[in-house]
Amino acid sequence: MGGEAFDDHGQSAACAVAFSVDGSLMAVAYAPDAVTLWDPLSNLLLQTLCQPLPDPGDVLCFLGFPADGGALLAHSRRTILCWDVLSTALAWSYRADEVLAAAADPHSDALLVAVALPPLTPEGEPAGTINMAPPRYVVLEFAARAPSMRGPSTAAEADDASPVPRRSEEHTSELQS
Repeated sequence: MGGEAFDDHGQSAACAVAFSVDGSLMAVAYAPDAVTLWDPLSNLLLQTLCQPLPDPGDVLCFLGFPADGGALLAHSRRTILCWDVLSTALAWSYRADEVLAAAADPHSDALLVAVALPPLTPEGEPAGTINMAPPRYVVLEFAARAPSMRGPSTAAEADDASPVPRRSEEHTSELQS
């Protein structure tokens, strides 16, 4: 059995891949917004998920399964998505100005996401002045299975099902020379 079935999508090259914690499922993302779910032992395509991204030119670039394998997390440059694997419904989505990085915890339902914050403008500085302040970002922690894994029945309901981060911590990136 070769891996030829895994390139059967046809739209584009794969841009992200993840295995479930128990290894029974493999997810492959294709630009811009499609994810295929595979049985990695048989090379059998199980399901194709697609969620149009709100920003033209945006593409999925991360996939991750939290511990129980019941959810699949994905993100693009500006959107975070969570699907219920069993129903294949989009459980929630979250919009950000810029998603920097993400990680799914293989021991819990946690998803950590680093999101860029706009730079602070020093008081009294005229508009258009070059801001030399270090970049700022916040790390958000989401519960993969929040707010509910019933899954919305429409894309509009998924947009309304945006989760509230469980925890957030702001950071400033100081460059070391």
